[in-house]
Amino acid sequence: MVVWIVALMLAGLELPTDSSMITILTPPEHSTIGSDCVYVIGITSAPRVELLLNGVKVADCTTKESMFHARVNFGYGINDITAVPLDSAGLPSAGAAEQVEVLYAPGPGQKYRRLYSEYSFHGSSIEPGCKKCHQTDEHVGASGDTTIACLGCHAAMKDQFRLHAKTDGRACAICHQRRGETAFTKSGTENSCFGCHENRRGLFSQEYVHGPVAAGSCRTCHDPHGSRFEKSLNHPVQILCFSCHGEVEEQLRQKVIHRPFLEGRCTACHDPHSTANKWVLIRNSQELCLTCHRTGTSLSGHNHPYNVRPRFRLRVPLKLSNNGQLECISCHNPHAGDASHLLRVSQNQLCLSCHEEKR
Repeated sequence: MVVWIVALMLAGLELPTDSSMITILTPPEHSTIGSDCVYVIGITSAPRVELLLNGVKVADCTTKESMFHARVNFGYGINDITAVPLDSAGLPSAGAAEQVEVLYAPGPGQKYRRLYSEYSFHGSSIEPGCKKCHQTDEHVGASGDTTIACLGCHAAMKDQFRLHAKTDGRACAICHQRRGETAFTKSGTENSCFGCHENRRGLFSQEYVHGPVAAGSCRTCHDPHGSRFEKSLNHPVQILCFSCHGEVEEQLRQKVIHRPFLEGRCTACHDPHSTANKWVLIRNSQELCLTCHRTGTSLSGHNHPYNVRPRFRLRVPLKLSNNGQLECISCHNPHAGDASHLLRVSQNQLCLSCHEEKR
């Protein structure tokens, strides 16, 4: 169907006048998208088209020269995009709709790679149809001004990219390369990012590595085209962290909340890339806690022993270090809790867990 329509476009023939005819040209069915948005482009005889995302209206397009297009934003996971033709009265044509299913996953597993092919607008079979209105075959490579060809369609990126890096005539070619007349992202997010950030490679490969970093999915947290948030993050720090760590967000409902956690300062304790410490803490738990809660002039100033093994078998589930020793977060919740002083259980239960002789 798509090939037939494109052939008609290139031949300059008239399309059928049946207002129920509609086809989505891009994105193709069952494709994997590496960003949180996509341009939906299609062809129809209807004067207007309504776009639905997972059953919810997200755009209303006017048809021009039998084509419609709109930018659609979506979240992680499988997304259904439906195009519904509207008649002159703005009513949907009975029984007429076109639907495609796309997967937004910056680092999909092998299972999904087999089911959903990688999407690339510039590498799709519909490009001959796009050439009817757009020039897509300008030479773009390691030399020359890439912005002339790219910004013709991606004008919004011009100022946005300056929030990531200083732009020059080769800004797009830093991460994108040409294959004949089409453009692709350079293979592997890691390769693209370390092309400029090679000096940080060692910081991302310490003993404890944050999940997205280990998967090479820099774009899970960062927008490669720049953003209004610090470090080109996709969202403010706390919102970004909660997008994966929903179970931690639920702790905000508890009675006593640790101030850094309440204020969304996740990176005050955690490194978002990798560290030598469990839970990607920026320091070991004792040093980190005593940065703010220092009771003496050294770590030994704390009035309760730590880095020691419990004297008895624990009666409550306290968290011990990798060496089976007590540390600050053995007794205290680092985020929030329902007991005073962020204790994991009541003080009486907590103490008697180790000090059986006090019973």
